[in-house]
Amino acid sequence: IQQWDIGLVKREQEKKKEKNRRKKTKNNQSVKKSVNQSCSDKSDTICAAPGISDLCYSQIGDICPVTCGKCDTAMESLPSTTNETTFGSCYKPTIKNGVVTNDQDMLAHNEVLKITCDAGYRLSGQQVTCLIQDTYTNSYMDSRLLPECLAISGETLLGNGTDYAGTRSTAANGVECGNWNADVLSGLYMNDYDAGRLLVGNHNFCRNPGGEHPVPWCLSGNPATGYYCFEYPGCDTCSAEDTDNTECDMETARCEYSKFSSRQTVDWYWENCKKTCCQKAACI
Repeated sequence: IQQWDIGLVKREQEKKKEKNRRKKTKNNQSVKKSVNQSCSDKSDTICAAPGISDLCYSQIGDICPVTCGKCDTAMESLPSTTNETTFGSCYKPTIKNGVVTNDQDMLAHNEVLKITCDAGYRLSGQQVTCLIQDTYTNSYMDSRLLPECLAISGETLLGNGTDYAGTRSTAANGVECGNWNADVLSGLYMNDYDAGRLLVGNHNFCRNPGGEHPVPWCLSGNPATGYYCFEYPGCDTCSAEDTDNTECDMETARCEYSKFSSRQTVDWYWENCKKTCCQKAACI
């Protein structure tokens, strides 16, 4: 009888240990499954059976990978989730057509980068602060957007404005222009497979990259859409000898550029009602 009692106690102890093990496994199961959905027990009944861990060397290991501890490697490979922030001093960047005026050779963490542009150039872009080494951050949380010193010319529009370098930053319909580099780098402009060519600067001034459009334009909105900044091309495109190729009317001729979607129609009027369009633009 004494020997039977000892055996009973041992079995009860084993049951208690197995119960605690299953409870621990169950508590950790959801965490492990979130690491890799494919790493999960295939049968709650089989995997919860007493002594199942002794069979993990067999096919049971594939059926019960969580219970058998085969997901532990994935758990251990996860990056730390601590809230530690990496920061340090920053090197002074090289600013084209300008100079960094901070006193020390190295900028302290969170120190604002100070820039003075050369004569004839204008500072553009948002204020940035030192994060670490050669990395600066801003309200966009994008270290690629360092301030720039831009060459600014007059506001007179010549031709289609390929060389326009003025400071107009509002579309012809009143829409406020977005930042070229910020919109392109963040993926807001999704209508062009070659949007990289539109990285014209860290600013929101109207431009005509590559002279692809009839007038300077800009990006605006989310997702970003193209808007024309000038209703008409430069007056140097008009002359007193211009004629209309068809019957045109000042009231109905659509000569004003506004949205990209209406360009084809407006182009037709400028091609076939040149004299009328030049008159509407007050060029002749």
